[in-house]
Amino acid sequence: MRYEQLTINQATVRQILFDQEYDYEQGSAYPLISIGTYAAALEVGALTEHFFPRVTNLEVSNDGSASKWIIGDFSKITITDDNAQPNNNVAVYRPKLALNEGIGNAWGMQMDINCTGSWSVNDLIGVGIFLDLGAGTITSTPGKVAAVQADIYGAGTAAVTGECYAGVFRARGNITGVVDAILHLGNQNGAITSIIDMVIDGAVTYAFDFGGAACDAWTSADEAAHELGAYDEYVKIPVKVDGVTPTLYIMAAESWQSVD
Repeated sequence: MRYEQLTINQATVRQILFDQEYDYEQGSAYPLISIGTYAAALEVGALTEHFFPRVTNLEVSNDGSASKWIIGDFSKITITDDNAQPNNNVAVYRPKLALNEGIGNAWGMQMDINCTGSWSVNDLIGVGIFLDLGAGTITSTPGKVAAVQADIYGAGTAAVTGECYAGVFRARGNITGVVDAILHLGNQNGAITSIIDMVIDGAVTYAFDFGGAACDAWTSADEAAHELGAYDEYVKIPVKVDGVTPTLYIMAAESWQSVD
């Protein structure tokens, strides 16, 4: 048969393996493994307990002499170069959440890393995204090539009561003396055009919006003109530059005038 259905009820199964290049039936209606179908959801009903339809829970002893990967979920798709597929789309992992009414909290994807004790590690990264451009030429017109893209969008009538951002980065809890920066931007090798590239087509009130108790120390009271060439209220934003001992400042003022 080109398509077979396997049903397992209360059986101990150590492995389900698809390792033959059969002519599998294609289409969203014929997945190899399915909980519900692509077109129709499996109705769970009202929740009275936690519900996890798929679970991977492993406990592994850390052998310091070993150099192996421990991967809870591995997926890979290879696009071969013997058949051009310019109109196809590919995604290794594509979760989707449909919200039709209010709920306590909602995440498209949520991940926690919990650390206890003292130990060493080369890198500890919550989410690692690595885009290897290889050695060839990649043409992306009129699109773009990016390691990370975050879009927030909606209909013209969409409204949010409260704060709304396309991205949020913050340090939480008592992390005094631990976190060096909220956001680290760097260029390790080669030359790039810009560190920050802003393309703003819609209306924007502020290019930067500073708030919080720490920012209060940057502001000044209204004052007359002085040697800085600024008058009225202004802010001095402290800046650190490697190799420069004194603290430097970027200055913004309510208005400016020339000072002789």
